[in-house]
Amino acid sequence: MDRETLKRIVSEKLQKKNNNSATQENSTATHRITETNSNSSSVADKNSPEVNREIPKNVLNVLVSNFSNDSAPKLTNTNNTNSGISLQTSGEFSSESGEEIEGEDIEIKDNKIMIKTKSKYKFEIYYGFAGAIEDTTRIIDLKIPQLPQWNFVAKKKDEVLSILVTVDFYQMEGKTVYYIRNRKEIIEKLYAFRGDRHISKRLISDALDIWLDRINPEKYIQWVDVREVVKKYKEWEEINQDPLNFFLSRSTEVVGNEKLKIAVLLSVLSSQLKKLYGIYRVHLILTGSSGVGKSSTIKSILKLFYEMGDGVEDWVVLNVTRMTKESLGYLNVETLDGKVMFVEQLDNIEGVNYLREAMSEGRITTMVPVKTETGEIKTVVKIIPGQPAFVTTNVTANVDHQILNRSIQLYLSSTEDEKLKSMVIETILERGEIEDLDKVKLITYVWLKTRPNSPKMTGEVKKELVGLLSKFINFRNIYRATEITRNLVRATALLFGHEEIQRDDVDFVMKYFKKDIILTTLELSERDLQLLRWLRDHGFVVGEKEEETKDVTTSEISQVIKLSTQETKKVLDSLHDKGLLWKAYDGKRFSWAINHYGLRVLAELEKEVEQGGEEIDVLIEDQLLAYISSKLMRKEKVKEEELRNILEKTTQATDIEVQDMLIRVLEKKGIIKSNGDGTWRVL
Repeated sequence: MDRETLKRIVSEKLQKKNNNSATQENSTATHRITETNSNSSSVADKNSPEVNREIPKNVLNVLVSNFSNDSAPKLTNTNNTNSGISLQTSGEFSSESGEEIEGEDIEIKDNKIMIKTKSKYKFEIYYGFAGAIEDTTRIIDLKIPQLPQWNFVAKKKDEVLSILVTVDFYQMEGKTVYYIRNRKEIIEKLYAFRGDRHISKRLISDALDIWLDRINPEKYIQWVDVREVVKKYKEWEEINQDPLNFFLSRSTEVVGNEKLKIAVLLSVLSSQLKKLYGIYRVHLILTGSSGVGKSSTIKSILKLFYEMGDGVEDWVVLNVTRMTKESLGYLNVETLDGKVMFVEQLDNIEGVNYLREAMSEGRITTMVPVKTETGEIKTVVKIIPGQPAFVTTNVTANVDHQILNRSIQLYLSSTEDEKLKSMVIETILERGEIEDLDKVKLITYVWLKTRPNSPKMTGEVKKELVGLLSKFINFRNIYRATEITRNLVRATALLFGHEEIQRDDVDFVMKYFKKDIILTTLELSERDLQLLRWLRDHGFVVGEKEEETKDVTTSEISQVIKLSTQETKKVLDSLHDKGLLWKAYDGKRFSWAINHYGLRVLAELEKEVEQGGEEIDVLIEDQLLAYISSKLMRKEKVKEEELRNILEKTTQATDIEVQDMLIRVLEKKGIIKSNGDGTWRVL
């Protein structure tokens, strides 16, 4: 039975109790409640909780024994909950037609529940405290409750039934309501084991109600600091020592794409940053052809965090496949801060206006006309504060300009490398169930919530960033590009646990995203850059006269960038509007060429990001090293022969010199470190 159903049942019972209170007071039903003790026959004090606690009035003869003082551990509830009530749900198992309940007894002793019928049939259930379990889905202010468990044992002849019973709780109308998890299943098991129609399900249910009422579950509930809980896991030490490798090593179901995975991780981290003026999150658009692995790459990182559907109140990721026009304005959350919104396809968003507001304004404000009780129409304002980190994918070139200039756009191209294709296929076929994902999500949650969320910008870092961005001050979008760069650097500082933004944080961002930052400043994408490079060799303005231009048609270009002719023309028109391309129309078709200004921009861009000489490293890093790393996982040390065998199998590199080159790259990237004795330590 889920928690919402339990809430409904209790609400109905409370309402029924209030409506029938007068009738209940005048009831002529006779109840016999006898206090006994297995060790003493003395009557308990009239003010003791055993005597005063309310017993269900529907019933039966009930015999309840006092508990000995050490029948349960003395636990305190640090959450200061209100006095609790136990959940009475015996109505689920109503008595059969004509069944008499008069004369039935339920006796609760220190370690035994005894059910007796007037026909002297009885059912004994022994119970003992079995400890507590941590409910990691209920995290409040970094505290989680420990739920008590009891072991129920029933015997008959040579058979023994053992059931673990967990007591849970929730808040309802200012009170704490306690209930037994999987109650119906437990009753069914006990009833089936007893195998006697005289001991009905209804009678067993009543016995559990009385037992739950008598054990006083409140004293067993203890709230503990979740930070102390995760310390016992080795993964907690791992994520704090090398957070980047922690996430990348658990996303190897997607081969390569390291840069894109890091971008997604930084977007998640930015969701925890304290509020600043303007855009203070890292919004990400991953663009590429259909089927190249955009969504899979994003999900390989997001799967490691709590999602809305995981049953955790303070979830991190909202995974949306489609968003209607006004749905975002009515999202049932207290704040959008601390949240990541992933929309699997930008084309599936109808409420673009709401999205633009959420990405930059720090709130969503909706004015709705409603009719009052008197029939008048008035306007109600619904405000959802906060700014989520927004992540999405896109295939077409038609991206809303206001969405685009609030985001960093990365491009994922399809691979033509046959060896890499084999690696991708092999990795997909080897995908299995994720081990201990719930534990990993708990660890990433605690880690995320304990990061420094307001790293300070130092003078040294500010000077370096100004030097980079000011080179493109004459281009459009410098304001948004500066915000995006600042947010990437702040998120990186959070990743590495820095209270102040360090030079290393800037170097990290520039290593992976320098080109993208400059492209964002120029309002270009990586696909635009690839197209400009291709046009430099195939379609360009030779001189000042039009007849000297070497041009290419839209259809020729569409075959190169693997888009439809219509989408290709949209891309080319955008570059033409930025002044980078020459355009002509002969009455039948359009033709294009990169102009002199476009060539100057391209030359400056390539010079700044130092493309020649790093491209091979990037190729190895993004599309090969991750695959090699996956084969080194869970190894502390490898010998030379083992390492070379791994390289030969993963890269088909049989040449010793090629293997030596790959080993140097692995060392440079911090994946392995030579011990100087023919072995390497796996980092």
